[in-house]
Amino acid sequence: MPPDAASKSKAFLLDARGMDPPEPFVRAMNILAALNQGDYLHFLHIRSPVMLFPELETLGMSAQTFADSSGLIHVFVWRENDNIAEKTVHHDIASLAKPGNQP
Repeated sequence: MPPDAASKSKAFLLDARGMDPPEPFVRAMNILAALNQGDYLHFLHIRSPVMLFPELETLGMSAQTFADSSGLIHVFVWRENDNIAEKTVHHDIASLAKPGNQP
């Protein structure tokens, strides 16, 4: 990834594995409301957060989901047309897909 893209991106990690509903949804929505250009949410969960996806479309967000080898679900969310965040997310997913790189 070009160094300028990485320096303009900020990841907000939300590890929801131990949270009860609706806490993960509420926290995700708060983070999404505060995203700036280049920022993205990296949401970790043991299952796909299906209630979140319809809201993303309404908010003008893009998302990509990745399940790692342990079954952990990674959901990356960024503002539509935010090329900096999107490039960084694709780089992060490629890194996660490499053996031994899961949390």
